[in-house]
Amino acid sequence: ISQIARVVRRTPKTFAFAGTKDRRAVTFQRVSAFDVDHGRLKSAVRKCLNRTVKVGSFEYKPEGLRLGDLTGNKFTVVLRNVSLGAASGDEVDVKQQEQQENMMIQETVQKAVEAIRKKGFINYFGLQRFGTGQVPTWQIGLRILKKDYNTAIGMLLMPRKHEKKDAETARKLFRDTGDIEKTLREMPKFMHLEASLLKALREYGSSQAVQALIRIPRSMRLMYIHSFQSYMWNQIVSVRLNKFDADKAVSGDLVLVNGDENDVEGEEEEEDLRALPKVKVLSEEDVANYTIFDVVVPTLGTDVELPPHLAEEYKKIQDGFGVDLINTTKHSFSEAVVTGSYRKMLCKVQEFECEVLKYTRDDENLADAESRFEKVSQDSTSNLPSSDDGPENSAATAPKCALKLRFTLPSSSYATQAVRELMKQTVGRRQIDK
Repeated sequence: ISQIARVVRRTPKTFAFAGTKDRRAVTFQRVSAFDVDHGRLKSAVRKCLNRTVKVGSFEYKPEGLRLGDLTGNKFTVVLRNVSLGAASGDEVDVKQQEQQENMMIQETVQKAVEAIRKKGFINYFGLQRFGTGQVPTWQIGLRILKKDYNTAIGMLLMPRKHEKKDAETARKLFRDTGDIEKTLREMPKFMHLEASLLKALREYGSSQAVQALIRIPRSMRLMYIHSFQSYMWNQIVSVRLNKFDADKAVSGDLVLVNGDENDVEGEEEEEDLRALPKVKVLSEEDVANYTIFDVVVPTLGTDVELPPHLAEEYKKIQDGFGVDLINTTKHSFSEAVVTGSYRKMLCKVQEFECEVLKYTRDDENLADAESRFEKVSQDSTSNLPSSDDGPENSAATAPKCALKLRFTLPSSSYATQAVRELMKQTVGRRQIDK
């Protein structure tokens, strides 16, 4: 959006959207642009951003989009080099005829697909919620909540593995010398957040670390706090499913009063601005009228109601971290005061389809993303790199198996969790911590 705004010489606030998309993907979404001529927009994007962005399907509407309008996302995910492994419990003879092997894969996949259609999956926050870097975002959020601001800043500025050389040099320079001016001169331009922190530290000094953190964009400040909320939510859901019936709603569970799924947790920046939906605590008499898919679990905050059968567990988890999000109504870091939200404990997968494919090149286009990309812009010419062009194509190999998955999820649910459920893969605490 920032790139589009730049080429049409507008601010990013000119554009609005209903929800954010994955960074590492070919994504399609509706975007509204206030008082922008569609012809100028199309021309500017085609001229300057044709390799990465396409625009089309233009309409003029009386109102724009806003965060929270999103009802869900449709995904196409390709899993390559698929094998049965030990999932079926039977030893697979690698010398079986291709036709028999395909049949076995089809049967195994069909069983897995039917299971996820029927039972859904646990609506855990995915690993990307906790950051893809060396320092988990939830740990930074925890330090902020505990007012350990200098440690939080240190975690943001510390050297990291697998980073660009100039960025690594700048981080190590600050770690070893503490010289802000010299570090800023060595710091590459793309390190906006780190540069903002250092400039604020230069201005306020280390004794005013909270002022330095406030220089970070608000969306990032919220992300650190919400990441910690999400980390605790994942833990409490595991407790709920382990201690009580994992297939049925039980007495003490929470459900939405009006049953409107759009009232549950929204987009990151909107969570603390929306009015919380009304919930009710299920009694023994109520249980028969609800299913496990109706159960919601709160992310901790000042305004949420806790399920009585989990109240003690929430307290244990908070005490273990040394925080109290329920009773924190004042904090020197304003984003640390959160109202909380409600999130469905299980997620239903809609329109789930699975196709078994064969391919012989690792870079072969199996998702049809490029053709869809072209369809959006109604432009038959494309500068997108094709898997059929260029000398860097991977060599053909023996046929391999791939699964093409298509499915729809509600807003704020993670496709990675649906895929993990399909593949029967677990995520350990150690993996999340790192």
